Amino acid sequence: MFASIQTDCLDKHNFYRDKHRTPALKYSTTLADEAQKVADALASQTDIAASHDMYDANYFIAEWPSPRTISDAVENW
Repeated sequence: MFASIQTDCLDKHNFYRDKHRTPALKYSTTLADEAQKVADALASQTDIAASHDMYDANYFIAEWPSPRTISDAVENW
């Protein structure tokens, strides 16, 4: 079963994809694992231009301690 943040993220992306008549995304554990590796690498750096060979990426950066939701990230991409 998906965690709430995974479901929220996928639903928000598919909401906008539907508006543009783009096929819905499906959750990928492989892609999620790769994204976590990039997130872990970024967390240990001050420069977000980390190299990752296989996928393109969009980053959402928010200053702490302002609370942010996954919807904030999708809306700001």
